[in-house]
Amino acid sequence: MNITPLEHTGNSTKYTVELTKKRGKFMISLSYTLCAVWQLKTDEEKLDAVTHMANAIVGRHNPERPFKDKYIFGDHNNEDSVEKMVTYLKRVEV
Repeated sequence: MNITPLEHTGNSTKYTVELTKKRGKFMISLSYTLCAVWQLKTDEEKLDAVTHMANAIVGRHNPERPFKDKYIFGDHNNEDSVEKMVTYLKRVEV
């Protein structure tokens, strides 16, 4: 899995997640306010959070269906920490 940051357009943080063996790709976006709630201050902390989230999404994904194009996470629709969000993503198929 390759995770690449996208250019900043606005104040959200966006990454492209490209899976090996042509299994697909998708984008993960973290809103500015979510990064503040989760206290993700550096690019390394944001990349680490996205890596854990992407692994959880891929691990729970049904291979018979395509991935969504975009997974958008904001403070209003998510758990209050990265760890809780990853636990949630491991339990449900998004």
